[in-house]
Amino acid sequence: MRFILALLLLLTLCGQCPAAMPSSDLSPEERAWLAEHRDSLLLSFDRSFPPLEFEKPGGEFAGLSADIIARIEEFLGITFRKQGVPWTEVLQGLQNGTTALAPAIVNTADRSEYTYFTRPYATIPHVIVTSRRVKGQLTLDDLDGMRVAVVRGYASAGMVHEAARDRFSVVEVETIREGLRDVSFGVVDAFVENLAVAAWYIDQEKLPNLRVAGSLEATQELSIGVSRHYPLLASSVSKALDFISESEKKGIIDRWLQFPTFFPDKQTLDALKLAALFTAIILLVLAGIAWVLSRKLRRKIHELRRTESALTEQVDRFRLALETTQAGFWENYPSEGREMHSQEWYSMLGYSPRAVTGGVEDWTRLIHPEDREKAMGAFSAYIDEGGRGMYEAEYRLRAKDGSWRWILGKGRAVSWDDEGRPTRIIGLNLDVQKSKEAQVEMQRAQALNKALLEQTTQFIGLLDLKGNLLVANRTSIKWAKAKPEEVLGKPFWDGPWWPDKKKAESFLLNLIDQVKKGQTVRSEVVHVDTEDKETYIDFTMSPFRDENGQVVNFIVEGRDISMLKRKQIEIAESEKRFRTIFEHAPYSMSINRLPDGKYMDANTAFLNKMGISKTELLNLSPKEIGALPVEHQEEIFMSLKGSRNIHNLETRVQRPNGSTGHLLYSGGLITLDGEDCILSMTVDITELKEAQEALRRSKEMFSRLFQLSPDIITLARKEDGILLEVNETFTRTTGYSRDEALGKSTLELKIFSSPERRTDFVQALLRDGQVENFEFDMRHRDGHIMQCSTSARFMSVDDTPCILAITRDITHVRAMQESMIQSEKMLSLGGIAAGIAHEINNPLGIVLQAAQTITLRTRADFPKNIEAAAKIGANLDHVDRYLKERKIDVFIRDIQGAAVRAAEIIRHMLDFSRRSESRRSVCDIKTILENSLRLASSDYDLKKNYDFKSIKIVKDLPEELPCLHCTETEIEQVLLNLLRNAAQAMAEAKPPVSDPCISIRARTLGTGLRIDITDNGPGISPENRKRIFEPFFTTKIAGAGTGLGLSVSYFIITKGHGGAMYVTAPPEGGTMFSIELPGPAESVKNESHA
Repeated sequence: MRFILALLLLLTLCGQCPAAMPSSDLSPEERAWLAEHRDSLLLSFDRSFPPLEFEKPGGEFAGLSADIIARIEEFLGITFRKQGVPWTEVLQGLQNGTTALAPAIVNTADRSEYTYFTRPYATIPHVIVTSRRVKGQLTLDDLDGMRVAVVRGYASAGMVHEAARDRFSVVEVETIREGLRDVSFGVVDAFVENLAVAAWYIDQEKLPNLRVAGSLEATQELSIGVSRHYPLLASSVSKALDFISESEKKGIIDRWLQFPTFFPDKQTLDALKLAALFTAIILLVLAGIAWVLSRKLRRKIHELRRTESALTEQVDRFRLALETTQAGFWENYPSEGREMHSQEWYSMLGYSPRAVTGGVEDWTRLIHPEDREKAMGAFSAYIDEGGRGMYEAEYRLRAKDGSWRWILGKGRAVSWDDEGRPTRIIGLNLDVQKSKEAQVEMQRAQALNKALLEQTTQFIGLLDLKGNLLVANRTSIKWAKAKPEEVLGKPFWDGPWWPDKKKAESFLLNLIDQVKKGQTVRSEVVHVDTEDKETYIDFTMSPFRDENGQVVNFIVEGRDISMLKRKQIEIAESEKRFRTIFEHAPYSMSINRLPDGKYMDANTAFLNKMGISKTELLNLSPKEIGALPVEHQEEIFMSLKGSRNIHNLETRVQRPNGSTGHLLYSGGLITLDGEDCILSMTVDITELKEAQEALRRSKEMFSRLFQLSPDIITLARKEDGILLEVNETFTRTTGYSRDEALGKSTLELKIFSSPERRTDFVQALLRDGQVENFEFDMRHRDGHIMQCSTSARFMSVDDTPCILAITRDITHVRAMQESMIQSEKMLSLGGIAAGIAHEINNPLGIVLQAAQTITLRTRADFPKNIEAAAKIGANLDHVDRYLKERKIDVFIRDIQGAAVRAAEIIRHMLDFSRRSESRRSVCDIKTILENSLRLASSDYDLKKNYDFKSIKIVKDLPEELPCLHCTETEIEQVLLNLLRNAAQAMAEAKPPVSDPCISIRARTLGTGLRIDITDNGPGISPENRKRIFEPFFTTKIAGAGTGLGLSVSYFIITKGHGGAMYVTAPPEGGTMFSIELPGPAESVKNESHA
């Protein structure tokens, strides 16, 4: 018996070993041809047709057909050269003979013209794939008006073209991936291809919005195709394929083709049913065997009880039964503490009889610790009770391999001593491991099924053939907010799951009619509750059959897919948005493969920028289009390798036309079709860089203009007038450093000498928004006043309202203007004075001569007067007394005085019209000043009642002063006039000046000299200062002066000596007249030009 079992085992193992194809099955011609072309035959496969055939990332040939070809190569003893190419190139290779073999091809009439075909080794259904928004099961007859995609060159394409007949549009695509994506994105309505490949790509591409909507009657039968250029190869391959057993083929097919559960396979269902039936039969047979064995065992025990001799005779037969049932026999002698075991007892646990040689204590150590006390206790109790009845215990024994096996031990006492204690017990140990495992598995399965039924979030129920609800799981009852007794046993459509009972009844009865025919129906149901909340339910009804295959119940399932629906809509919208953003983004975007940088896709902006089409792009490398600098390529590669994205990397690119472009590069890693890719976005900032450079130059130019401007430029905040920026001219003109000025207002710096003028300036600026040429007096840091003109307007700097002001120091301009005005006045008055003087001088001379003649002819002591008086008899003494009595002599003297005074005025007027004829010489200014002071100190005017000697004179004269080329008397006249005016002003002041003082200060000015004469009198108003040098203008009372003193002095200094003369008001009060005289060389030059 053991020999037979060993032989059967050996034959079984040998049958599982792969066998090489006997060479006798090949013809001599075939063997010779194969030996000659052993390693030179080219196999071409579609590199994008998983799981049937495809190319791994490393270039390896994989898939169902790859495993079939591997067995054929093994059988034939050859190795094909394998290349993965597009499918159209596979067909072209078979036609022209460059390809010897195609491992997965469908037999069609046109392909038979250039290809030999083997018998089909796999059959795959064709299916129709649509988006989930297309409802129901579809066939080709249901595709009217749709756009249906097929892969160009595939067998399914010809079949769909033939079925179209202008009923629907056929769109040819290049790959299955492209067809599925077009359906997902709504480019086409449906896609036809075999189920295996479609399911593979749907899973790989993560396209949850797709579904298999139906199948085609025609299936795809895969064969091996051999080019008609190789007839001997075709016959050899056919024989090798036939040599592969059907079970081996099935194993290969099952490895690669795992059809999705959403499209049930009838063959698979039949196989599952058959397997279930077979399992049930096996379980029934085992149960029968166990029952039979148990019955035989009881019968034997009964016979052993009746007679010990009959037991001995039946031992051999009993042992044979034990060997047949693989049960272990044992005999226990309690009084001796000895136990015997049969060979089967040891074999059942994998031991040899020598391994367990002891008594009860030895083998009881083999009992599992958890079961030992229970098993031995039951055996001891059986003995203590006198061995009556049957001993039975279930426990685990440790096998030789260390595993634990469940044993059912049964025994019965067959002999007793005089005290009634059993002396011999015989029994069987039955190996119940498998039944125990089956029982545990069944219990686990029952518990799992119950847990799945009760804990699942899906709605599950069971209906009878009339549609009454028999069973409903907890989830469905809870969702309906009902109690089990309210819904069980009643029509399903009357339950709270259906808001419209009549529609639900019609819908469910229609489904019941379909399911009774064995169909499984799936539909999407929308439930609207009382709060108008929509819930999407994925509803399925399937048949439940008995052992005879009859439909006895209906299984209903429902799954809340509301969130899934929303997610699908969001994903579809997200993908649509991404595609829209990608295609319509104003910036260049592209996708490159990470290993070699090859372009996979690019948006319209990128293609337009480069001036190429998408087809051309796929054939070009980044270097041919325009590569980034090497250092930036390395930086990008290292960042992406470390899973770090790149944001706004400023770089440059050398374009094909030779120009250099500036870019902002951003990129990150994405996975596309299982490959690592780079998603890049570039922003062309060439114009921006040029604009930035222009702006930089502009800012630099503005900064230079701002700092180098000869005018004061300030920038102040509008809100509070705080200075934000000043230029260098500001610091030079005002005396304040930049650090002192910034952060303060002009009010705090007291830039405006008159706060009222600052108020006028601010009001005008606020009113008009800008001010032009606004004149005001600016106060220097040291206190002196400057005349300035400013223009200002509002502007925004960094979103802060500011005031930009440009101010010019016009002190010298105004002085020059006043000087020019004064000079023009002098020139005009000089011409007038010359004319008047010439006209007045003649009658004035007659008046003086007549007055002198009258004086002479009225003298009593003049001889001729005496002679004339005697001649007419007049008494001159009486006439003289008469004239004096009538004060005619006084009148004559007044006439003479007035005439002399008029002549003096005429002489001064003539000084405006002609150059002084006084001789010039090099003079010492100290001497001139001392002479002027001496003349002034001796001047006493009774009429004005002032004494020059009472005035304090302060002299500030350096030791070394330059000599001047001037007319000494004229300079004395000017200085004397200024000293007299100062004394008169202080004498006439109201109130009087308590301590009158005149300060004389001289300083060198280049090669020339400046003299300042300052008094502490009442001062001169600004209005009068502007007219102080005009002829005939005087601040004295009428008749007190001619108004020509200062005008003549001004003329002497400016016209006569080429100098300057002006008046200012010192901050401490009073008046200061300043005289500036040129050096000797300049004086001579001015004289030559005069």
